[in-house]
Amino acid sequence: MRISRETSEQVRNVADIVDVIGEFVRLKKKGSNYFGPCPFHSEKTASFSVSPERGIYKCFGCGKSGNVINFVMEYHTLNFPEAVRMLALKFSIPIIDSDERTQKVDDKRELVLMALNAASEFFTNLLFSETGKNALQYLRNRHFSDEMIKKFNVGYSADSWDMLYKYLKKKSFEEDTLEQAGLIKRGDKGYFDMFRGRVMFSIKDNLGRIVAFGARRMNDDDSQPKYINSSQSIVYDKSRTLYALFEAKNSIRNLNYSIMVEGYADALTLHQAGISNVVASSGTSLTNEQLQLLGRYSKKLYIVYDGDQAGLKATERGIDIAISQGYELFIVRLPEKEDPDSFVREHGKEEFDQYIKKGQNFLEFLIQIYRTRGDFGSPSYKSEIARSLLKLISKIPDKLQHDDYFRIIASHLNLSENQLITLYKEKEVSNNAAAVKASEENITKKELSNDSLNFQEIQFIYSPKSTIDSLLPEEKLIIILALESKNNINILFDKYNFSKNLLITSAAHKLFSLIVELSEENTDINRALTEDEAIDPVLKESLILLSMLDEKQSDKWENFGAMPNENKSATIIKDCVFKLELKALEFERKRLTALLKTNSIDTKITKQIIQIDERRSQINDELIGNDSF
Repeated sequence: MRISRETSEQVRNVADIVDVIGEFVRLKKKGSNYFGPCPFHSEKTASFSVSPERGIYKCFGCGKSGNVINFVMEYHTLNFPEAVRMLALKFSIPIIDSDERTQKVDDKRELVLMALNAASEFFTNLLFSETGKNALQYLRNRHFSDEMIKKFNVGYSADSWDMLYKYLKKKSFEEDTLEQAGLIKRGDKGYFDMFRGRVMFSIKDNLGRIVAFGARRMNDDDSQPKYINSSQSIVYDKSRTLYALFEAKNSIRNLNYSIMVEGYADALTLHQAGISNVVASSGTSLTNEQLQLLGRYSKKLYIVYDGDQAGLKATERGIDIAISQGYELFIVRLPEKEDPDSFVREHGKEEFDQYIKKGQNFLEFLIQIYRTRGDFGSPSYKSEIARSLLKLISKIPDKLQHDDYFRIIASHLNLSENQLITLYKEKEVSNNAAAVKASEENITKKELSNDSLNFQEIQFIYSPKSTIDSLLPEEKLIIILALESKNNINILFDKYNFSKNLLITSAAHKLFSLIVELSEENTDINRALTEDEAIDPVLKESLILLSMLDEKQSDKWENFGAMPNENKSATIIKDCVFKLELKALEFERKRLTALLKTNSIDTKITKQIIQIDERRSQINDELIGNDSF
């Protein structure tokens, strides 16, 4: 289904960006914008800004920016039509198909999702039929209630060659779609079902859409794999999917921590016991993508894998990734022959809760593991462990935590903190020498020391590493106000006969020229900045940043606080124009003074200097009348 421009425009106009983003980010109002921790990278500071007035967001840390549709696309990993549909449903906006074929879904991804949903319904219905009675009994023997089975869309695939295929064909699904969904495969005798005679666990994405299946055998026949899982597809990437996240995400957000288990049954059992902030990695090693997804809801994580050696190894692999993403990480060790499923069924929720409360900090866990693998009395073994742990700590984004971890390592290895810190700093200096050098070079700026420069040359003095940092304060305010409304641009040109030559830096010239160009074309500037790929990305990024700044709320403009917005903007514009002219006149006076030194009898130069001084006096009188500073 192709979304019409009319629908997408209505979504942009109606969807409240603060409301949408506020469901996933804790936002706090500051000035005219809202701020919170960025959902797209690991941080604890509030560098993520949302402007309800402009309908855009911007992270001053990682640089992500866009409008409400961009956010939904990025956050939920959706394409444009999917994001628009999701917002349209949320805000009760009718969806109009661009080619007026509203009943026909021509998007392959959508068709595959529809096929998987139909298959899930078929498996669940079959489970509660005569054909699935043995599978249902198997699940009930494991103490899964019918309510839980239906909530998680658990089902049964018949021990039949092509029962599902025939069912879906009657539903008008094409073979190509069913193959892409991983539901059927073609053999010598035609198409056959991929899953047969197994309990089916529906795997959902974080929006609740069924994207894959995990199929478990119900007997002890080791000649067959215990689990058969859907293969990678256009809707399913196992490295980016967590089982039960859809059901758990609200609880994770409310409790501010999540519990990670390995298998489907582990997750189901814990949810049924009332422990609803549980997700499963589904037997795969934890990935960066899975933890980035989970981190949208909370950055506090308890890993509760099986108590056997395989579970311990899987836990160790997950630690490295989790701490590098800024997780507050705890490890829960169950008795050796237990897994979360068996433990909760035998001992109950209360005892499991106690294990969670006693969860070990990841560093304590690793040290305990290392104790079982070598001689802590051996200097070489202690040295090896210390270096390994320091390497791990160096990956923690929050440097303030490092000292606490040095103390823990020192106490367990009987080493001094100074020894560890010295070793750590040597490693840090070695790794970061090049970065430090580059940073110092970026800080160096060219000074204005040449009195012979004329006004036209001034534009190119600033050779910015950062476009915005090169702007003069008055230039920055003029650009912000020009972004705010076309009326402000008209004030500049009509009332003050503003010339772009008054803008001193080359960056200001480029940014202001782009705004005027878009304004003259009657283009929606906010939309252009988030969607127009033809705009220079550096200029686009700079304008988005400027549009999110709240410069007009600074203390120096507080005298205008009681004015209507229009008068306030006009007064600030006047102030900035005069101050820029003063700076231009100052540069020109310096140039003329330098010339006069070489030709003291040049009356023309003297006259020009007098004219400049008279104009400077007039401007200063105007500024005093403004009483702005």
